[in-house]
Amino acid sequence: MIVGRLSIARDPHPASRHVADLGLMVAADRTAPGYRPALLDAGGRLGAPAGVRKLELHVFPHNEPAILLYERFGFVREGYRKAHYRRGR
Repeated sequence: MIVGRLSIARDPHPASRHVADLGLMVAADRTAPGYRPALLDAGGRLGAPAGVRKLELHVFPHNEPAILLYERFGFVREGYRKAHYRRGR
């Protein structure tokens, strides 16, 4: 059974090869506290040998639990995308 997905992708341009985009998804019925931190930790460990020094990710502004988790892992808010709404609103 797949409970989550982690993806790491980077731009091949030499000026940004140290930066990678991190994608993280966990099944809604798998809310145990350990899944998301384990995937984030794996992302950092997988990127380091390839020279990745900065992970970027996108999160909806209303997903406060995810934002708090990412901040506990050292992520900082660098931008805000406007017009991202919750479904059904």
